Amino acid sequence: MSRKEAAALILPLLLAWLTGDSSEALSTFGVSNTRPPSPAPTTPPGLYTMRVFWRVEMWCRRQAAAVILPLLLIGWLTGQSSEALTTFGKGNTEPPKKVAPTTPPARACSRPAQCAGISGSSCVRTHYDPETRCLCGDNSSPVNGQCEAQSKSLYHTCSNSDECNDGLICGTPNITGTPPPHLRMHGPADKICLCDVENGFKEHEHTCSGE
Repeated sequence: MSRKEAAALILPLLLAWLTGDSSEALSTFGVSNTRPPSPAPTTPPGLYTMRVFWRVEMWCRRQAAAVILPLLLIGWLTGQSSEALTTFGKGNTEPPKKVAPTTPPARACSRPAQCAGISGSSCVRTHYDPETRCLCGDNSSPVNGQCEAQSKSLYHTCSNSDECNDGLICGTPNITGTPPPHLRMHGPADKICLCDVENGFKEHEHTCSGE
């Protein structure tokens, strides 16, 4: 029997117990009602006060049923009934989770000399940022003025090919005519990491791909 089928059988009994009709519900569970309606009983005058208290008690049970039944139903269907009952009525006392600080954008630049104070950075313009910035070799922003990346990506300033990532060599870009935006900050003698064309690496969408 699935949980939904069991819940459909058990919940009417539980509702009857909470509302004070458990004995009648148990005796008539699964049996169709073929009896004619009984005449309304008359209340003796001496039992009027008890009748009032009984109605108040029934009202309290119905209010409790309206709150507890949804929790039991959800817990039964999802398998989390114990957690729902143990946390019912408790305030959220857990401390707020700490939000990791976000790294501020890197310093903007227009020529490589403006990034000289940040070791391991280059004046680079990436394809996802229209601003030219002093970025680390992996195109991340420096943290506290320092870069952790040891190797350098495409278009980063270099002294030799050992500083560049695999598939890149350190050389001067071959610029004819108006340079593209990602190369405007470099002079004709500046060395940057370029795709190693001699070994089959070609530039495509700001990355180097091998054949």
